[in-house]
Amino acid sequence: MYDEDVGASPGPFLYFGYASNMLKERLTSNKLNVVFKCVAKLEGYELQFCGEGKGWHGAMASIQEKPGSHIWGVVWQLNQADQERLNRQESTFTPKEVDVTSTDNQVYRCRVYTQELRATGKPSPHYKDIILRGARQNNLPEGYIKCLESVEDNGYAGEIDIYKQIMEEYTTHASNRSGAKPTSKSKNNSVDQLRLVGAESALGYVVVVDSQFCVDHYFHFCGYGKRWQGAMAAIHAKPGSHVWGVVWELDESDKEHLDHQERWYLAIQVDVLGTDNEVYHCRTYLLEDTLTTTPSPHYKEIILIGARQHQLPEDYIKFLESFADNGYKGEVHTYNKVMEIVHKEEKEKNETL
Repeated sequence: MYDEDVGASPGPFLYFGYASNMLKERLTSNKLNVVFKCVAKLEGYELQFCGEGKGWHGAMASIQEKPGSHIWGVVWQLNQADQERLNRQESTFTPKEVDVTSTDNQVYRCRVYTQELRATGKPSPHYKDIILRGARQNNLPEGYIKCLESVEDNGYAGEIDIYKQIMEEYTTHASNRSGAKPTSKSKNNSVDQLRLVGAESALGYVVVVDSQFCVDHYFHFCGYGKRWQGAMAAIHAKPGSHVWGVVWELDESDKEHLDHQERWYLAIQVDVLGTDNEVYHCRTYLLEDTLTTTPSPHYKEIILIGARQHQLPEDYIKFLESFADNGYKGEVHTYNKVMEIVHKEEKEKNETL
C-alpha cells in the first residue's frame, strides 16, 4: 500500500535519512523543522563509506544499488520551505526519489541523497558516533545497529566543529527529556534535603556526608563542554567497575540551581556505598555520550583537587591522574572562578592554624 507521494507536492515532503541524519539533532541543529514519520527499510541498496567529508574528517556514508541488500533509516517529514536548507546541508550529494517500507509494511516515496561511487574509506569516530546515536534513538533493529558498530573508523582524534554543534543540541534535548525526581530526606522535620553524589567537582553551600563509590559504573571523559574547553566527565554502567566520588547534602531549594549547572546532563538516581558500608540513594548526573575524548588541563586539575581534598583512595587518584588532557592553554573562566574559592578557603584555613 502506498502512502501519498508527499515529496512531489508543494506542501510537506518526506526525507529518508540513513546516516548522521537519522539523529534528530543533526537536523534540528541546522534549523530544520522535522517531524518523525517512521523507521523504514530501503531494499536493493547497501551502505558504503567513501570519499572525504572535509567537515567530518573522514569518509562519508552513501548508498549504492545492490540487489538482495537493504538499508535501515528514518523517514522525516519536512516543510517544503526547508528543502533548500536541506539541499545546502547535503550539497555534495545528489537528491533522488526512492520507495522505502516501514515496519508496518507501509510504502513511502521519499527524497534521499547519494554521492557518486568513489574509493571506499573510513569515517571519523565522531561521524560514526552520530550515526549510532541516530540508530539507537530511533530503535533500529539490533542486528543492523551491530553492523554499524562494526564499521572501522579512521581514529581521528582532533576536534570537529560540526560534531560539537550537534552534541550541544543533543545534550540540551537530553536535559529537557530528563524527568528524574530526587529522593528527599527530612532534616529536623522542617527542611527537605537533597543528596548528590559528585564524581567530579561540586560547589555551593553543602554538607559533606562521606566519600563513596558507585558500584557497576565506570568513569571516563567524553563529548565537549564549551565552558571547560574540552571533554566532560561522565559515568556509564559497567558490571564489575566502580567510581569513587563525594556525597553532598543540599537543601531542596538548591536543586534548581544544581540542575542548571548540570543542564547538559541527565539527572538519575543511584545507590552508592559509603566507607562506613551504609548505602545512600543519591541524585547524580549522566552524560549521554560514548565517544571518549580528552579534558582540558583546567578541568582535570579541578577534579584532582576535589579527589585529594576528600582523600579518595590513592590508587583511584592515580587512575584520575593517568588521563591525558588536550593541552588547552587558553583562559577558562569557570576554572578561574573555582580557583578563587579554593585559594580563599586555603587562606582562611591557614589563618586558623
